[in-house]
Amino acid sequence: LDHVLPAEYVEPLRARMMNKAPTSSPEDVRAVILEDLGGLPEDIFDSFDMVPVASASLAQVHRARWKGASVAVKVQHRRVRNESAVDVAVVCTAIRVASRLFKNFRFEWLATEIETNLPVELDFRCEADNARRAKRNFAASPLRSSIVVPEIVDSLVSPRVLVMSWEDGIPVTQVGASRASETARLLAAAFAEQTFSFGFVHCDPHEANLLVREDGAGQTKVVLLDHGLY
Repeated sequence: LDHVLPAEYVEPLRARMMNKAPTSSPEDVRAVILEDLGGLPEDIFDSFDMVPVASASLAQVHRARWKGASVAVKVQHRRVRNESAVDVAVVCTAIRVASRLFKNFRFEWLATEIETNLPVELDFRCEADNARRAKRNFAASPLRSSIVVPEIVDSLVSPRVLVMSWEDGIPVTQVGASRASETARLLAAAFAEQTFSFGFVHCDPHEANLLVREDGAGQTKVVLLDHGLY
């Protein structure tokens, strides 16, 4: 809603909703994993940290180990599916009413976007499909050594739980001056490639979804997270 709300509203919300949103209780996390994957965290994973490393409006991410590998476990907030239907109805109604009252308010497109895309975001199987496709695209690209897309654990994908390889990195906004130019070049090249070569573009590239790291040879790599919207 950056295009609709004043900065005084947007900035506090941005600080909270990128990756520091309220978290689900351990009981809710365990319940969602049990309902979707058929077992409790301790039954499925070698280890599972119940303290999330990040939390956004739809889900939170936990670090775990599975078959000896470090993985990220994205768990949807248990009540978000039901509550989101009410939220969408309220926001869309407000936008449409405002459009009728104020002739220069032309954001009806936003209501359509929300109604169309939120159900897709709430089904993590769609995100898994997007991540696999993005990974295949970059694997055949000149950027294959510089752009990282997490590997999806196919056997641990459900509508509300998504397990993928753990990818280290720092948020793109925290990159130091020595790597800023190379990072900017890689980001520009990656999104140009998606737009003009793949025709398949990551549509949520905010700072919490873009990580940067160096490999052992000092090469800068950009990690693309959260493939819910394309």
